[in-house]
Amino acid sequence: MNFLIEFTTRNYKVRNSMAIHLKKLYPGSRFGGIISAHGAIKKYLESQKEVGYEFLYDITNIQEEFLKEDVPIEEIKDFEESIPGKSLWRFVAVDREWGYQFIKGSIPVMYFSKKRVNYENIQRIVGGYSRFFKKVLSGFNADVVIFMLGAHSVQAPILEQVCKNLKITYISPAITKIQNYFSITSNKEMLFPQIKEAYLKNIQGELVTDSSPGEKSYEEMHSSLKNKNSTYYFDQGDNYVKKLKANKGFSFIYLVLKRIATTFLHWYQLRTLEKQKAGKSSRYSFKSLLYFNYYNLYKVYQGRKLLKKSFYDTYNPNEKYIYFPLHVVPEYALLVRGNMWINQLFIIENLAKSIPLDYKVYVKEHPGTIGWRVRPFSFYKEIKSYTNVKLIPPYLDNHQIIKNSQLVITVTGTPGWEALLFHNKPVINLCEDFYEITGLSKRIHNIADLSKEIQSEIKRISEISTEERKRRIVCLLNAIIINSSWADKPLRVLGEEDAPVSEQEVMDAGTLLGNEIGKYLDRLQN
Repeated sequence: MNFLIEFTTRNYKVRNSMAIHLKKLYPGSRFGGIISAHGAIKKYLESQKEVGYEFLYDITNIQEEFLKEDVPIEEIKDFEESIPGKSLWRFVAVDREWGYQFIKGSIPVMYFSKKRVNYENIQRIVGGYSRFFKKVLSGFNADVVIFMLGAHSVQAPILEQVCKNLKITYISPAITKIQNYFSITSNKEMLFPQIKEAYLKNIQGELVTDSSPGEKSYEEMHSSLKNKNSTYYFDQGDNYVKKLKANKGFSFIYLVLKRIATTFLHWYQLRTLEKQKAGKSSRYSFKSLLYFNYYNLYKVYQGRKLLKKSFYDTYNPNEKYIYFPLHVVPEYALLVRGNMWINQLFIIENLAKSIPLDYKVYVKEHPGTIGWRVRPFSFYKEIKSYTNVKLIPPYLDNHQIIKNSQLVITVTGTPGWEALLFHNKPVINLCEDFYEITGLSKRIHNIADLSKEIQSEIKRISEISTEERKRRIVCLLNAIIINSSWADKPLRVLGEEDAPVSEQEVMDAGTLLGNEIGKYLDRLQN
């Protein structure tokens, strides 16, 4: 079996360990790698002896090569025709640089020349990636591509589509948001067809399984909700807010000086790494240093503003309201999974026009925005401009807001699952999510129907008994558990852990990941 593996700055050691284990599971396998990362990762992978990679392509600066090429317009048109949505602009919108014009409600994270982001260059980038991936995968005769979730780049959806066109298995480990379980997804949207299939067979009586693991998981997660010191899955929760509140004791001047120093140090490290790899540093110029300082100082100022109670409307738990939690922008859940709903102001406007007259829309900022991303203040001003919309603080208890709401509407993400799992609330999704299969939420396809869907969904969910809700949720939990593995440190297995990890811990994580991939591939073949 021929494995092509994507390596990044964080995951390369765990994924190399995974490759070592896959080599044992599938003797005679061949391995290749694509690297998109800072640092001497290629050197590390070439120097280790356990896996002989036939090639390791570092594509960190490959876009500069694409921009020198002619626009392959016929190839682009043929490739676009193979896409289900029939438009490559949806792929472009995923990218933080080339699709910046689609990313509303956010100030760009990195400096780039807007003159460079023009129509012809976008075509060169799209054509370059599709041509490159097709050449690499065909030449290697790849059977499996193990991709990296979380990439905000046009390369991610292009790689997936090339794999589909060449009938190559495309997979990645992903969290399930069920305690510490992780599974294997076969798409960039982090959906799990194997879990969906198991649920349908289970609920219809075609698959007889012991329901006790699902019931145990259900009870443990509900118990964790009552325990304020634990979480129902390993997510970081409101760490961003905690850090910022801890900084409130420092003066604004101190935080500004600290941010300038850390920005320069980070820029210098990245610039040095890029010069070592490419001989020059086009992305980390002095203009980019000035921009990073502007961005990070704005972040300090905005963080202080967003932690002030006076910035927000008053939260009234006794008021009838629809809850809409904001997504961080740019971020994978919105740019990739919720690709057609990136403009959250558009959603809020339509909600304001669709709720019953005696309702309000409660909008809460994502805690991760504070100290991580920056929005223009005009974004908040527009939200506040609607008389039936309230902007409430990000540090309020999310569960209490859900519990007191009449309905939760999300693009995708955790609050919809929490509303369904813990609070028996109606949920409307704008994109498909893993729990949709239970029939305890509703995905809308036409925004013009939103007003009717809100009222009908509130009524429909109220008619489902507590016992029936639990039966469906437990069935879903069982389907997840039999198609997943438990990890004591899920972020380590996914290659996303920040803390230093020992060599033994890397090997253990790689072995666990390799076993889960092996189980998934064996099921595909049977």
